[in-house]
Amino acid sequence: MRTPRLLTGGSAAFEAAEIVKVFPADYVGLALDAGGTVYSWGLGNYGTLGSGSTTNRTGPQAITAWTSDGSTSISAPRIVDLATSSRAIAAVASDGHIYAWGTQYGSEAGAP
Repeated sequence: MRTPRLLTGGSAAFEAAEIVKVFPADYVGLALDAGGTVYSWGLGNYGTLGSGSTTNRTGPQAITAWTSDGSTSISAPRIVDLATSSRAIAAVASDGHIYAWGTQYGSEAGAP
């Protein structure tokens, strides 16, 4: 695609959200809304969509699979900022905690 186009095809929540920041990564897009919800779309190869799987997403969907230790589900934190690399994502929550996901190559996502 060589010209800008409106991003559509996401969830109803995304369509209604007030997006305040967009973060590009390799083959993945992420958006942060005013309420602290993170949306992702693109290729799921390295787990960079944060969905808990490697399934691709053609439109933005909210990340809902948050954990405190990789297996214990928690309520979605309010995210205030994101950082991206080619295969890992880090999110800063309003309480100062950092959440990371994506490839474990070189411990990019925070796990040895």
